[in-house]
Amino acid sequence: MKKIGAFEAKTHLSQILSDIEKKEDEIIIQKRGKNVAVLISFNEFTHLHEHQKTSQILDGFREIRMSQKSHSGKHAPDIKSLIDMGRKR
Repeated sequence: MKKIGAFEAKTHLSQILSDIEKKEDEIIIQKRGKNVAVLISFNEFTHLHEHQKTSQILDGFREIRMSQKSHSGKHAPDIKSLIDMGRKR
């Protein structure tokens, strides 16, 4: 991971974009010695974004699964049990 100053980033933007596109590497842009931005390729951004969406979906499924457990730690009744309870005898 390369670190460059804001002035250098401004001055050599075309070359930096070419490097990012070819190498799929990250560049940290600093201002007065402090990190202010990270420049990554669009492909890397897309990959990270898709991974984040997948993680959010899986977290949602985990949350739903955990909400289906009763307080005693046993699973909630299954669909067949609920159907059988609703049938008139």
